[in-house]
Amino acid sequence: MAIIAVLLYHDALDRGVRNIARGGLLGVDAFFVLSGYLITTLLLLERARMGRIDFRAFWARRARRLLPALLLLLLGVAAYAAFAATPEELSEIRGQGFATLFYVQNWYVIAVDPAIRSPLGHAWSLAIEEQWYFIWPPLLGFLLWWFKDRLGRVFLVAVALVAASVFIMWMLYEPGGGGRSRVYRGTDTRAQALLVGAALAIFLQWIGGPRRAWVKFVVEVAGITGALVFAAAIVRTSRSQHFLYRGGFLLVALAVGAVVLAAIQPGSPVVRRVLSIAPLRWLGLISYGVYLYHVPIDVWLSEERVGLSGDALLVFRTAITIGLATASYFLVEMPVRNGVLRGRPARILLPLSVVVVSVALLLSTADAPTGTAEREPLQRQTR
Repeated sequence: MAIIAVLLYHDALDRGVRNIARGGLLGVDAFFVLSGYLITTLLLLERARMGRIDFRAFWARRARRLLPALLLLLLGVAAYAAFAATPEELSEIRGQGFATLFYVQNWYVIAVDPAIRSPLGHAWSLAIEEQWYFIWPPLLGFLLWWFKDRLGRVFLVAVALVAASVFIMWMLYEPGGGGRSRVYRGTDTRAQALLVGAALAIFLQWIGGPRRAWVKFVVEVAGITGALVFAAAIVRTSRSQHFLYRGGFLLVALAVGAVVLAAIQPGSPVVRRVLSIAPLRWLGLISYGVYLYHVPIDVWLSEERVGLSGDALLVFRTAITIGLATASYFLVEMPVRNGVLRGRPARILLPLSVVVVSVALLLSTADAPTGTAEREPLQRQTR
């Protein structure tokens, strides 16, 4: 559901139109909550089972899951730069390409404030996720050690960190002023959604799932309410609304957390059943690839290049994106995740792949102009 909202949102931005998902950018917040919940749950279960967290193994698993598709994306963007990009696009592709490769694209965009449309304009959220993967596991491990595995105290720290992130966003945001990119893309300001998911995971490991019938009923009602709040936010909000930066992002994160809480209950009669519909589950399986590839596809398959417009163009782009994401999932992502490359071959191939991608980005953008490119309206470019 989140990836559908993001697809519609970026399509509307690209074509300069309005559709039902004017707040589809909040699909990213749903991804953040899910990631915070899932990763924290895995870490807590490992701690409970083994008495420790193997951080090296955790980061290796994340690399096997995320890097293959990302490297494929960057090779595709390098090909676009070599054969289809305009000279004005090349310098931005080079800068954002390397920032994406090293998972700092959000801070790159904050610092540079680009106005040239880029096929990597959406990679800021990937950078935040990866920074989360590096920072949160050691911090969680330290908290568990410090509080001697008292999850109640760890939960309170997670809640305090949520509040701190909300406070930083509140203080940095200037209604009608500049710096919105800093608030929108900052790791510290957007960590609130990740931390809401993490707090939910800690709470459930501490308290356990609902057992009494009336508690399960309350959880189900909360999940349905959360789904309705999330849907309303997708339909009615926009990135420019002050409400989002004054607690709105937190409200959306809490709504998604309520949906997650209801969905994981085995007896959930509505939320779990709806989210178990096969097409939604299948799209969820390939959602990482869909998110990675859909913006470059939008940039490449423009109205001028394909001769389509309106809904026909949306359907065509979506079909290409889903096809590419499906192929990536079954032919690249899952084989690597399941152990096709392990041991010495993996240790050699990973740095070699990074070198190959780096060289491809450098060569494909060699004709980038050194001067300042003509700047187009920012809202159409940075996504």
